[in-house]
Amino acid sequence: MAIVDDFIELQTCLGADEFDGARKTAPKDAIESLAEYVVKVPTRFLSIGGTNMGMWNPVLPIMQYDLATKKWSESSFPSINIVSVGGFSSIQAVMLPGQKFMVCSVRYNLGTNKDSPHLAKAFIFNPYATDPTRIFGRVWGPGEKVYACRDGASLLSLSGGRVLRLGGVNSAYDPALAAWGNPQNMIHDVKRDDWKSLELDIPLKINMACAVLQSGEILVTGGSFVEEDRIIRSPRLNLENSDQCYIIDPTLTTVRPTGSMIRKRQQHAACVMQNGHVFVCGGVNEDEQFLVTCEEYDPATGTWSILPDMPVVMIHHTCTLTKDGTIFIAGGDARPIGATMMYDPSTKDFTPLEKFPDDNIRGFKVVPFYD
Repeated sequence: MAIVDDFIELQTCLGADEFDGARKTAPKDAIESLAEYVVKVPTRFLSIGGTNMGMWNPVLPIMQYDLATKKWSESSFPSINIVSVGGFSSIQAVMLPGQKFMVCSVRYNLGTNKDSPHLAKAFIFNPYATDPTRIFGRVWGPGEKVYACRDGASLLSLSGGRVLRLGGVNSAYDPALAAWGNPQNMIHDVKRDDWKSLELDIPLKINMACAVLQSGEILVTGGSFVEEDRIIRSPRLNLENSDQCYIIDPTLTTVRPTGSMIRKRQQHAACVMQNGHVFVCGGVNEDEQFLVTCEEYDPATGTWSILPDMPVVMIHHTCTLTKDGTIFIAGGDARPIGATMMYDPSTKDFTPLEKFPDDNIRGFKVVPFYD
């Protein structure tokens, strides 16, 4: 998409007041590339949510990793109260236009009473809001249909202020339907505050990893198969892992299969590299063993090839392309806890970075931030 198109689209997404505020903070000599400045080039990474050694912790600070200093530190942003976060696959966070996030969290019952309340929450987080009442923007609470809050779902930020949610299982039992339902894939339009179901011919799975290709198509990889009527309380049940992959066309209307991964995996991470290929790393195999293995997908041939192993095991982590073409890998659950690293596709080398500063925090998501 051309810069001018992104610029107009960004203005539409933000609204006049927020757009004007963002424009005033942009580089003075690059006002025409505001869209790239805001949504394309990460300067640091933020940690969202997590658990304190498996205990519920209502408020965790947002930490930041600065690509320039190569250091973790506590950010100046307000802490996010997501007491409903639990488990390593029960929080998702994606960046939206205008330096905002969509954050979705799930807490499933520890007991067996299906009628007990489930604390699911999704909200738009605006860390730069000058009005404190607007920091958490739109909030979907337990009394609403929180379509984004599905355990093991995959969230993907698309153009036009849209969020795609694929797979996962519902976190809330619906007594009227006597089911855990809502198995549909969904698309959310931030501008219209509207969730819509998508009829996509993809098996219902949890813990997939997705990436938007340079063609605008979406690659969907791996995950674990789920029976639609099955109650899932943990992402680490003995489910059947998959190596299957699919391509969703840019209009989100058709799906076609593509080459399968070399290893079956779930709870892994994926991102597009500068050459247009897709990097996949980590996760859990069919024997529920943490993986260090990595693979590379070539969209031109629809085939996968083996890459060198990571130096540590990681699940529910994230990997993100940076400006110089390297890939930042962090978050989720790692051994050792808090492991952070950079992968260089040109040399196929992994470089350990400063680890996350709190050894007690696991299961957090890492999202890119654009100053």
